[in-house]
Amino acid sequence: FKKILDDNEAKGKRQYIRLDCEKIKDVNAYLALGTKLFIIDVNNISTTGIAIKTIPDLAPAFKPNSEVYNISLSIKRHSFVISGVVYHSSIESGFLNAVILLGKLSDNEQDIIRKFIFGELDNRISMDLDTCLKDTKNYETYKLPENFVPYRSK
Repeated sequence: FKKILDDNEAKGKRQYIRLDCEKIKDVNAYLALGTKLFIIDVNNISTTGIAIKTIPDLAPAFKPNSEVYNISLSIKRHSFVISGVVYHSSIESGFLNAVILLGKLSDNEQDIIRKFIFGELDNRISMDLDTCLKDTKNYETYKLPENFVPYRSK
């Protein structure tokens, strides 16, 4: 994904938060093609797009600049059908990787994705904070260096 941003000379802050979903079981996607249903792994998600990994047999359906319809996206207990435009696709390590820019989502669908992303990020931060070592330094006996000058904002 970073390569795509670099190729397009994307600079500065990103407007959308993207969540890495490779190890999250609550995000699933399926593609209906004809009478067959294919499982798609969601690598990451934002309210504007998803990065996916699937079998290379689906490469014709994920050509760059092509439209993709009938992707069923399930996030926790919510499911909805999305469509979008394939921004990039490549076959690496025996898998098809693609970036799909999502079409128009309803406000409810955007809200579901946004709440899921922020909930997962909040859980990750909480888990990291819970596993940090507590500060046990006794600051009552701590002396500042003689040449210490406190920073004062203007």
